[in-house]
Amino acid sequence: MLTGGTLVALFQTKEGATQAQVDVFMKTAKAMAGQIPGLLAVETGKAIDITKQFNQGYEWGLVLTFENVQVIGPYLDHPAHKPLYPLCEVAFDVQSMLLFDFEF
Repeated sequence: MLTGGTLVALFQTKEGATQAQVDVFMKTAKAMAGQIPGLLAVETGKAIDITKQFNQGYEWGLVLTFENVQVIGPYLDHPAHKPLYPLCEVAFDVQSMLLFDFEF
């Protein structure tokens, strides 16, 4: 029986973006844990060199773990998620962003 949901986002840094802008996005994303019902965990991080030849230029990752996949829709509309949109546009190339969600 499937019991949870995960959303994975991969990002390429936008040309001209600073480390501080990336850090603000990641800090804001991590702060969503505990604010959004059904969002159990938020993990963020930079790609590690050992798999660099496979990452196709993606430098940053975000992994969200949910109680179930039904929570993902409401999460997208939650007020705690809304600040991520403008922060993402400043820090990352949104045209190349990859999103992948799955049930486990």
